[in-house]
Amino acid sequence: MLLSFDTNDEYFLGPIVTFMNDNKKLEVIDGQQRLTTILLLLRAFYSKFGNMLDEQSKSTRENIGKCIWKTDEFGKPKLLYMSLSFMIQIR
Repeated sequence: MLLSFDTNDEYFLGPIVTFMNDNKKLEVIDGQQRLTTILLLLRAFYSKFGNMLDEQSKSTRENIGKCIWKTDEFGKPKLLYMSLSFMIQIR
């Protein structure tokens, strides 16, 4: 059975609850697991696209990298600095 993807479908991942702490940093109160799952999926796609040599795949990998890591002044990912720098606190 062939299933088709409907681009009009909506998907709800649930809310991400945050607050600004005294150090002016966002803390995630609810949604840590969802953020971690999304980050792991992005990282898996980044790795997968690294094996593809066509220009579209290279461009997609570069765009995914910008979602995962902070970038330098040339837009290249700095692999030691995560883009999502949030503090996880369980309350």
